[in-house]
Amino acid sequence: MDRREFSRVAGLGIVGIASACLDPRTVDGPPLAPAPPILRASQTLPGGAGSVAVSPWPNGADAGVLVSADDLCPVNLGSPYDFGALWGNAGTSGGPVGDVESFVLGLLDTYPLLRFSFNTITAMRYDPRTNGALDRSYPLSSATDWLARLQEIQNACPGFVVGWHGHSHYNAQHGGPAEFGGYDPVQTRGALDAMEAEGGRSGLRFTRAFRPPGWVLTPTLVEELAARRYVLCDNSRLSTWGGVRPSYTRTAAGNWLFRMGVTFDLTAAQTFAQGGLFEAHHHLTPPNVNTLTDPAIRDRLTRFLDTWYRSTDPLLAWLSTDEVQRAYSDAATVQWVSSVDGRKVSITILNPASLVPGITWVVTSNVITDVEILANGVKLALNINERASGLKATLTA
Repeated sequence: MDRREFSRVAGLGIVGIASACLDPRTVDGPPLAPAPPILRASQTLPGGAGSVAVSPWPNGADAGVLVSADDLCPVNLGSPYDFGALWGNAGTSGGPVGDVESFVLGLLDTYPLLRFSFNTITAMRYDPRTNGALDRSYPLSSATDWLARLQEIQNACPGFVVGWHGHSHYNAQHGGPAEFGGYDPVQTRGALDAMEAEGGRSGLRFTRAFRPPGWVLTPTLVEELAARRYVLCDNSRLSTWGGVRPSYTRTAAGNWLFRMGVTFDLTAAQTFAQGGLFEAHHHLTPPNVNTLTDPAIRDRLTRFLDTWYRSTDPLLAWLSTDEVQRAYSDAATVQWVSSVDGRKVSITILNPASLVPGITWVVTSNVITDVEILANGVKLALNINERASGLKATLTA
C-alpha cells in the first residue's frame, strides 16, 4: 500500500504522513501546517440584549458524548487479560462470540447513534501482568481471522470505531506501558511510522483519534501528532487539557493540535451543563479499574446509556472523534455578523459556500424571541428551539 492509499485508509491528510523511505535522522522537525479555523467567541448583542454564538455541536445539541475503550488488539494472556483476541473466534473459525464482543454489539444494535471508539495497539508488546515486555510482539496484520471479524463489524456497524493507541504500548528504553516517554524525536517518529505502517497493512478503517499509551505525553510527541493531523484524546491531568469543550491547543513550534478527552473532575451532568464532551472511558483488561471484562463495569455503562441516550434536555450529540472535529470545523469556518431589530436577531453569513446543514447558533437572552439567518439576502430554512436560556437556530438545508 503506498503513502497516498494509506492516508485514505487511515483518515489522515497527506501532510500528516512521514515518508517511510525518509531517514528520520535527516528531518529537522515536523512541518508547520496552516492554521485551522478557530471557533469564535460569543458576540454580545447591543443594548444588553444578550449574546449570540455558533455552537460546536451540530443539529441543536447542547453537548456531546463518546464511549471509548483502550488496548484493543489480538492478544489473549488468559482471563482476565484478553485484549480482544476472542473477537476473532466468530470470524472464519466460527467460534463463539465472547462476552465483551456480545455486549458491545448489543449496545450498538440497541443504541444506533452510539459511537464506541476502540483505541488499538498495532503491534502489542506490553505485558500488564509484569509491567514488562511480552516474549514477542503481536502485529495486527498477522491476525487474519481477527482482522476479518473486525472488518465485518466495521462494515455492519457504523458505531464501531477504531482509533490509535501506539505501536507496541511498551517503552523499550525505560520499560513499562508509556511507549513514548523519554523518546527523542527520532524514536518518536520511528514508533509513529511503524504504528501507521502496521495499521495500513491491517485493512482496518482508522479515525484520527490518538490516545497516548500510558497517558504519557512529551513535547516531541505533541509536535508530531499536530503535524500529522491527529486528534489527541487527552485527559484533565495532562498539560494539553483545555476543558471539557473540544478545542485546539497551540504547540511550542507553532502547530495546532485538536484535542478532546476524559475529565476526572466532573460528572456527566456537570459536563453537559458546560456544553462539553463527556467521554465514558474504559479499558479492555486490568490493572485498570474500568475494564469491560468486568460485568459490573458493563452494567454501569448500560445504565449510563439508559439514562442519557434519549435525553432531550440536554440534547446530546453521539459522535466519534472525527465527527466531533468535523462539527467544530464546520462551525468555525462560517463567518457571520449579527444585528438586533426589536426582539429579533438577524445573522448575516459572509461566506455562504461554507454552510452545511446542522450548524447551530445559540442566542442567550431573555429579550430575543426570534432569529433569522440570511445568506446573499435570502432567509435560510431554520429549526428554532426555545430553551430556558434563550433560542437555538439550526440550519435545516
